[in-house]
Amino acid sequence: MSIGEVLADARCRSGLSINEVSRQTRIREAVIWGIELDNYALCGGDFYARGHIRAIAQVVGADSVPLIQEFDARRQEQEARRQAEADNLRTSMLLAPRPSSSASSASSAGSASSSNSANLPDRPARPGRPARPGPSRSKRYRRRHRRRVVLSTALCLVVLAIFGVEAYHFGQDMRPSSESAAQAAFNRSSATQHAKPAASKSAAKPSPSPTHATAPALETLKPVSATAYGPYGSQGDNPQDASQAIDIHGRTAWTSDWYSTATFGNTQTGTGLLLDLGHNVTINSALIVIGTPGATIQLRAGTSKSDLKIIGGAKNASSTTTILPEEIRVRYLLIWFTALPPDSDGTYQAAVYNVALQGQP
Repeated sequence: MSIGEVLADARCRSGLSINEVSRQTRIREAVIWGIELDNYALCGGDFYARGHIRAIAQVVGADSVPLIQEFDARRQEQEARRQAEADNLRTSMLLAPRPSSSASSASSAGSASSSNSANLPDRPARPGRPARPGPSRSKRYRRRHRRRVVLSTALCLVVLAIFGVEAYHFGQDMRPSSESAAQAAFNRSSATQHAKPAASKSAAKPSPSPTHATAPALETLKPVSATAYGPYGSQGDNPQDASQAIDIHGRTAWTSDWYSTATFGNTQTGTGLLLDLGHNVTINSALIVIGTPGATIQLRAGTSKSDLKIIGGAKNASSTTTILPEEIRVRYLLIWFTALPPDSDGTYQAAVYNVALQGQP
């Protein structure tokens, strides 16, 4: 049995689920799934893979010593195999026959004379001088072959350039076309949450007018549902706890998974909560209680789940932060964490205890 099969068998015999092992070891479920399938790509290196194997084995009641020995032995075999393949390739290149200098000179001279005469048409013979032959069939074939190679290479470069541009736009993580306006709203709201500019004492008070329009009164906007939201609209972390972020209890919260770094261990771009407000509204302010300061938050919103643009945000947010977003009509509001705050266990995790929205219904 492989390492993953041993751990999976021990977990099943102990009656534990992947989620329970994840909570006890603080290892993400996707990493545990990968290890049970003998895929260590999400571990972040051999050092972390050994640590994950030890932690999982301790929870499921398996002996980690032979598992670590087998892991090291397989890694050594893979490294020895790669080294042998590299040595064989290097040896084959060194033992490959090389043309002699005389043959190279002759071939070079032949090529030069061929290239000089390739473009010359047949000419009539002069007295005492043979006729100059035109390009042979094989030379014409080589010229056409070279043109095909050049055209194929150019076509491949164009395709790669188009693919690179599309990949860049796809990697922007649903960033809207109006990025400049959204970024301006993000910067404006980040600066506003720290300090509001004082009103000028010399500003003239507007004269009362019977036709002067008054701003509509703000109301409390209550979300009808909350959903855990992952990258590109996939299911996010701990979906069963999403509703606790919008209940009336300040002691309950939605929390993300545990991650080894503030940037999700370089495994994804973010995590968050998608709030459904029931109908289109205008949000004037969003007060978010996250408990632990230090997170970077974006507010994304739109009239549909597939069209969410950045309308505000906060960098290094405090435990209770207020964001003044761009005032547009929206139905869905995404609270998106792009950087996680640290916790007391040396890992990183996001939390939302409560959300209070003010605006115009």
